[in-house]
Amino acid sequence: MKIAIISDVHSNIEAFKAVLKDINERRCDVILCLGDLVGYYYWPEEVVNLLMNTDNVYAIKGNHEEMYFESLSDLKYKESINKKYGSGIDYACDKISNNSLSYLKGLKSSMDLTLDGKNLGMFHGSPFSIDQYVYPDSNQETFFNVTNNKFDVVLFGHTHHQFVSYFNKTLIINPGSVGQARDVRGLAAYAIYDTKSEAVLPIRIKYDIRSLVDAIAKIEKNQRKMLIAIKGVE
Repeated sequence: MKIAIISDVHSNIEAFKAVLKDINERRCDVILCLGDLVGYYYWPEEVVNLLMNTDNVYAIKGNHEEMYFESLSDLKYKESINKKYGSGIDYACDKISNNSLSYLKGLKSSMDLTLDGKNLGMFHGSPFSIDQYVYPDSNQETFFNVTNNKFDVVLFGHTHHQFVSYFNKTLIINPGSVGQARDVRGLAAYAIYDTKSEAVLPIRIKYDIRSLVDAIAKIEKNQRKMLIAIKGVE
């Protein structure tokens, strides 16, 4: 079985469409989504709707979904989030339909899944916190804490840094970010795990960033910060 693993789409519809096209061309059997469909950018309804209408998907929520939920009822909180992260949450509050909101509210913060005999743990940040950052150079104590004999494979996103490791008899996969990669800017990242060979293929693909760059220029007060997040240069 070929399992596509995605995370941190962040309302970037062009990156998401490019990744889904690549997943389809590679004939993956299932998609695991590790959260953060919304936030940062400006097509939250399109992203959520596209995921909802894609077959064979298992998804959990991320910390930006939690930000979005709280922002719906707390204007001061929403203003603070917009100031820190840009206008993405504001767009989510305005654009997401009731149907998509219901879907997002139904997502769990983690999931235990068995596929083709492999026990997989799906998390956004870590098994302990939706907002914990686990980087490739995190210390051994951190990796001991996030692995255990319960899972053959532990999956998490959140850092926007793609990596694969094997620790404490556990395969660890962070697919990177579809919508805002922070290790290689301007490319969409995801990963494929083959349950038969136990091989992991980290993937980065090009997508058309022009509409995103144009939207940032029109929408954001802090354009420089948001453009660097996508392009890596001013």
